This record gives sequence, structure tokens and C-alpha cells, in this order.
Amino acid sequence: TLSTTSGAVTTATPTVTTNYVVTGYTSAGCPGTQNITITVDPLPAVSAAASYEICAGDDVVIGAAVVGGEAPYTNYAWSPGATLDFTNIPNPTADPLITTNYGVWVTDNNGCLGYGVVPVVVNQLPIVDAGPNAQLCDQPVAEQLTGFSPVPVLPEIGVWTGPNVTAGGQFTPSGLGIFNLTYTFTDANGCVSSDMMSVEVINPQSADAGPDVELCAGPNDIILVPNTPGGQWTGSNVALDGTFTPSTDGVFTLTYTLGGGSCLSSDQIDVEVFELPVSDAGIDLEICAGDSIQLDGQLSGGTLPYNTISWTPNATLSADDINDPWADPVLSQVYSLQVIDDNGCVATDDVFVNVNASPIVEAGPNLVICNQPITEQLVGFGPIPGAGETGIWSGSNVDAGGLFTPSGTGTFWLYYTFTNALGCENLDSLTVDVIDPTQANAGPDFG
Repeated sequence: TLSTTSGAVTTATPTVTTNYVVTGYTSAGCPGTQNITITVDPLPAVSAAASYEICAGDDVVIGAAVVGGEAPYTNYAWSPGATLDFTNIPNPTADPLITTNYGVWVTDNNGCLGYGVVPVVVNQLPIVDAGPNAQLCDQPVAEQLTGFSPVPVLPEIGVWTGPNVTAGGQFTPSGLGIFNLTYTFTDANGCVSSDMMSVEVINPQSADAGPDVELCAGPNDIILVPNTPGGQWTGSNVALDGTFTPSTDGVFTLTYTLGGGSCLSSDQIDVEVFELPVSDAGIDLEICAGDSIQLDGQLSGGTLPYNTISWTPNATLSADDINDPWADPVLSQVYSLQVIDDNGCVATDDVFVNVNASPIVEAGPNLVICNQPITEQLVGFGPIPGAGETGIWSGSNVDAGGLFTPSGTGTFWLYYTFTNALGCENLDSLTVDVIDPTQANAGPDFG
């Protein structure tokens, strides 16, 4: 532990108390000895007196635990000193913003120094949001406040305070006004923070669904329009937005709800759906050109009396306000039968009258024949009847098949009537002039 063992001066660095013996010699070579004892005092040992943990914004009194050395310990030197109230006392107050290790030098009664580190852990405050401001209505309905954070999970704690609110955040309106509420949150480290929101309590708006509604059944939806918009509809055949489908008749009680929670109000209306009348214009019909036919309209259902019965178009009808008018259309025609009952409900049905054109008939050319009892077959007429058709001759001296037998002179009118397969007929005529035959005269004999 000596830097050198020769010479008059040496440096001793003992770690424990040590007795050194030095021997010196005179110029004559005579020795002399001396004992030198160096006492080594132990250093004080310094450590944190406790575990220190605080929340941001708090302070704590810290201290060092000192053992060894020789008491009393006369001097303390702490650093860094910016967040300490004193740096030269055993127990300063620390208010660090972040986790900080404080170093401390301690001097004992022998002037020996010991060094230690005292950590202070700083836990940051929780970030708390009380949620958005709310508007509630002055009705005794408990409303759970929402939108706040953090939501506590054990061992955390979240507590509401303020007028008309429970610790769990249920606010029950009790009078008009603006009420300031505070949400205080304590995290698992015991650090506390809070935030504030306000609840405005107003008078509730009463839902007004509007007047009762009457309408006719049918496939077309209607939109119910309340006097206080912004709510929702419930009930049979109605959507939330008020779209009502009158698919069946009857009286439907519908509920209109406005607002929610403490602002909830509702109103009801009756929607009466009337049964539709039934219009039956009858089966489709066929006629021949120039004919007429009676329509057969039938009405039923709805609410009697029927205020209006009308056929359209009416130009070729015997009447347009009865069930069964006569129709004589020139061309094929669709007739519509409309009925309006006592509730104003309308029904319409159509009937098609197909007009078949008359056949084109040609009786053939006029004839001149002689008055002799010789049967003459008429020719040149048309159409010749086919399956389901008939062609009949009529008039003097002619049979149905067109065989004409003269019986006296004169002009005779003959008629060819043709009926086609649809039952439509037409006729044409010709004349037969019957004259006396000219007697043949061969002249005189030759001899």
C-alpha cells in the first residue's frame, strides 16, 4: 500500500488502519526505527430512505438512509437542485415534473464522504374527457351520461359530481337551467384528473302527429307529415320515416315519437283505409262491322252509393252512366268503366270490343238469258264459301245454290249473301234480264 519503500517520502494508500515501520540510517550507517500508524475511517454508505412515487404536480419529502462512517453526519449536498426546496438538508421537498434520480453526498463526523442515489418516480396524470355538453328535457327521466373517458376498470375510479347527478353519471332533470358537472378519474397509480361538461335542461317539445288520415286502399304509398318533424313512426304498414302502405282496408292506429330519453314524447293518429270498389267491365267481345252489342259492367265493394259511373270513350255508346250501355263502334275499341264510391275511392276496368270487318262480296256480272225452262248456274260470284262459311243466293227463280230457271220475261234482282267464319256477312246483287228467245230461221228450201 506504499508507492515506494525507499527514500524519505512515500505515499501510503491503506484500505484499513495500518501500522507502518520506517527505518533510517545515519551517515555512519547506524540504524534507527519509527512506527507510524495510519488510521483509515470507513466511508458512510448512502441509499434512498424509501421508495418515492408521486403524480405529476405533487411533491414529496425525500431522504437518504446513511449507515457506516461516524455519526453525526454533518453535511448533505443534493443535486439536481432545480426541483428541490433545499439542497443542503437531510430531507428536502422534491417536486419533479418527470421521473428524476437525485444524487446526495453525505459528510460524516470524520469528514468522510458517501454518495447515494434517491429515485423519485413521477406518474403522469390521466387525460380525462367528461364528454360533450348535453341538452336534456325537464322530465324526471334518468339519463346516463355518455362519451366520457377513460371508463374506469378496477382498481381505477371514475366519479361524477354536481347537481342532479349520481356518482355513476345518471342525470335526472329537475328544473330548467344549465348545470355544470365534473367527472373525476383516478388511475391505478392513484393519480387524479378531472374534466367538466354542462347539461342544459329545457322544456320538452310535445310530439304532434297531425290530424287523422282517411284514404282509399291501393298500391301507392303516402308520406305522413307530422306537425313536429324529426321523429319516427311505428305501427302497422308504416315505416320509421312515415311511409304508409294502404294495402288493406281498416283503421290503423299509428304512434309518432319525438326525441328520446328525457325529451321523449309521443302522439297517435288513426289512419282509416277505405275498401276500394270493384269495377268489372265484363269479358272481351267481338262484333261485325255495323253491328252493336250490349256491354255488361258489374260493380261491387267500396261504400255505397256509387257517386259516379262512367264509360269512356262514350261517342259510340247509347249511354255512359249506366252499367250496360249498347256499343256500336266502327273500329275495334277499348271501353273503360270507372266507378267512384261514396268515399271518393276509384276503380277502373277495361273491356275490348273487337270489330271484325265485313267480307267483300261480289255477286258477279249482270246476265241476259232467254225465257226457256233451262236452269242456268250463276257464276263469277265470290267469295266461294269455305269451311265454316256460307254463301246463299236469294231472289226470284233462283235457289240458294245459285241455279236460276227463267219463268217469264223481265228483269230479276238476285242477291248473293256471304257469311264468313266469324259470322260477319255482306251481300251483293246482280240483275238477270229474261227475254224471249229469237226463233231460228234457216231460210227457204233449195230445190
